[in-house]
Amino acid sequence: EWIKGLPRGARRTLVKASAQNFSVVTRPIYGGKPAPHSSLAHFRCVVAHEVRLLADSPDNFFDALGQALSRYRNCISQAGEIREYRDAEG
Repeated sequence: EWIKGLPRGARRTLVKASAQNFSVVTRPIYGGKPAPHSSLAHFRCVVAHEVRLLADSPDNFFDALGQALSRYRNCISQAGEIREYRDAEG
C-alpha cells in the first residue's frame, strides 16, 4: 500500500487523523461558475493563516494581507476538483 512508502511522521499523522471524526467531500469546479470554496469563510481562513505566518510585526500586516488576497484569488481560479475536510462541528 502507498502509505508504507511515506516517512514515519507522515504515517503517524495519518493514524491520528483517522482517529478523529471528520469527513471528506469532493466538489467539482466547473468553468463559468463560482468555485465551491469561494466563500467568505474560506477567505477568512486564508487571511488568518497568512497573517499568522507572515505578520510578525505591525509593519508586515499589509504585506501579509496582500499575500492572502493573492493566494485566495489564485485558489478560486483553479480548475478540477477540491476536497473539503470538515470535522463533526462543520
